[in-house]
Amino acid sequence: MKQALFILIFCLPNILNGQTWDWAKSSGSSNVDKGNGIAIDRSGNIYITGDYRSSTITFGSTILTNAGLEDIFIVKYDPAGNVIWAKSVGGTNKEICNSIITDSIGNIYLTGYFASSSISFGTTQLNNILLRDLFIAKLDENGNEIWAKSIGGQIMKKVMT
Repeated sequence: MKQALFILIFCLPNILNGQTWDWAKSSGSSNVDKGNGIAIDRSGNIYITGDYRSSTITFGSTILTNAGLEDIFIVKYDPAGNVIWAKSVGGTNKEICNSIITDSIGNIYLTGYFASSSISFGTTQLNNILLRDLFIAKLDENGNEIWAKSIGGQIMKKVMT
């Protein structure tokens, strides 16, 4: 057991340091930005979601504008790390996207909550009942809304995929 542990401790740093990076990107704003979820689709595209507090946040050449206190961002990178598109969802208060997944045909699913009186995913407007309402949204591979639903109630909630 001690020998196996010694080998693991000795070899692990070499294994971890021996990896090569394909690419690394930095995006952000002048305030607090958080990445809360990451997903990869069948073509190797990378989707990242999170939230930001600044008036704007930049991904590549795309600038997203905050509508309130804290808004959601969704960004899609190609396998080489280039920004394909970036979108923002938000209202006058705080919106958080906790997680993101993709399905086998390229659709994107988001879950989170919103404290604004309403938020919109494309043409679908979700209205808040009380405090924080949950949402689940389905987008196509281009970030366009297919549908979005909210779940309301009187207690604080959190949903994750």
